Amino acid sequence: MSNHAPDSILCAGLVDAVPQLYSPSLAAALTALSEALQHDAGDIENRLFEGLSRLPRPKQILDTLSEPELQHLKSQQLQNLYALAAPDLTETDHRAMALQIGRIHATVGLDREDLVRSGRSFSPRFRKQSIRSCTAKRFQH
Repeated sequence: MSNHAPDSILCAGLVDAVPQLYSPSLAAALTALSEALQHDAGDIENRLFEGLSRLPRPKQILDTLSEPELQHLKSQQLQNLYALAAPDLTETDHRAMALQIGRIHATVGLDREDLVRSGRSFSPRFRKQSIRSCTAKRFQH
């Protein structure tokens, strides 16, 4: 695991050098990212699930869910995303969350390749949107 901050965290322009993850020096940048995520939550959720539904195995799993189950899953995905951008996220909490989510993915039958493909299709769009939102938020103040 890298100890450097991803580009989307640095978008807030609130840090001069690449700081260590899980440090107080990222709090302001993560706060800006969290606010941007809250603002763009619906769009982020739609893009994530559009990407998942294009992959055969995840689409099969999503198609078996009832509407309330799908809404619960979407809500949980957003909560996970918010937790990852929380300024007070610790390495221990991050690891525990990743292990729990990994167990859930394994239980429902999502394999690593599908998760990697899903992440690859979602990540660049998310990064662009995060940077755009953080930048716009910064210039509003």
